[in-house]
Amino acid sequence: MAVAYDPKILNGYAQALYAHADRLIGTSAAYWGLIVGGVLYAVGPYTGLGAAIAGGAARWLDFLGRQAGVDLVGPGGILPLGYFLLGGVVGAIFGAFLAGPRAALLRLQAQTALCQVQIEFNTRAR
Repeated sequence: MAVAYDPKILNGYAQALYAHADRLIGTSAAYWGLIVGGVLYAVGPYTGLGAAIAGGAARWLDFLGRQAGVDLVGPGGILPLGYFLLGGVVGAIFGAFLAGPRAALLRLQAQTALCQVQIEFNTRAR
């Protein structure tokens, strides 16, 4: 079986690498956002994190909740949702920064493949 050079294979490979690099940053941001947000949601109400993060807002929510007879700051309150959102944003930024170098490496590999196709095209006898 004779093997023939086919530039379409390398072009398809480069396109797949670019698509993977584009998805990688979003996927990593979503993954780390959910992880960090979930951890803060789970442990935030049970620690002194409310005073450190929200400060006066946590005290104000606690005051309003006591007036209404509802626990807004505790595990079933509204502040844990804030923990989740804050953790989600911080985790998403962290995930995007983690995936950035890997995505750049994938784009570099795609460019290398495209360069090899162009070199073959330029040096092939016509």
